[in-house]
Amino acid sequence: MSRKTCLLSGIIAIALFLFSCTDNSVYNNTLTIEPKGWLSNDKAVYDVKLDQAGTYSIYLNLRHTDDYKYSNIFFRMYVKNPDGKNQTTRIIEVKLAEKDGKWIGSGSGKLVARKVFLTDGFKFAKPGTYRIELEQYMRDDPLKEISDIGIELIKK
Repeated sequence: MSRKTCLLSGIIAIALFLFSCTDNSVYNNTLTIEPKGWLSNDKAVYDVKLDQAGTYSIYLNLRHTDDYKYSNIFFRMYVKNPDGKNQTTRIIEVKLAEKDGKWIGSGSGKLVARKVFLTDGFKFAKPGTYRIELEQYMRDDPLKEISDIGIELIKK
């Protein structure tokens, strides 16, 4: 084979590898926030049934309007194991806008959508139903202009 053909074959193989359809998502659910706003004591609750113990990546899916008045949002994330015991609690900050005020994410009309990587290598020790709760942790109560909040788990 000529050098050109080898190079072209290599590029095609790498492209096929990078763009192949490998969706390891085991859970993906989004909840709609009431138009009146998100109260701090109104947690977004996700009951995640896992058939296998293992390590997962966790992503946050968030939509807000372009009238949201902050450049970030803070959450408390609680993960409870199948026995109902708190496995972990984390405070998470998600950056929503650049310093110049430009929203990070994709927009459609007045809505801006953002998918955020929260954690890699989160260990779920045994099969069962885990509860993930997200609580807004901002000064405003209710927090306005957040429209949807979701969680996605991807098996590693």
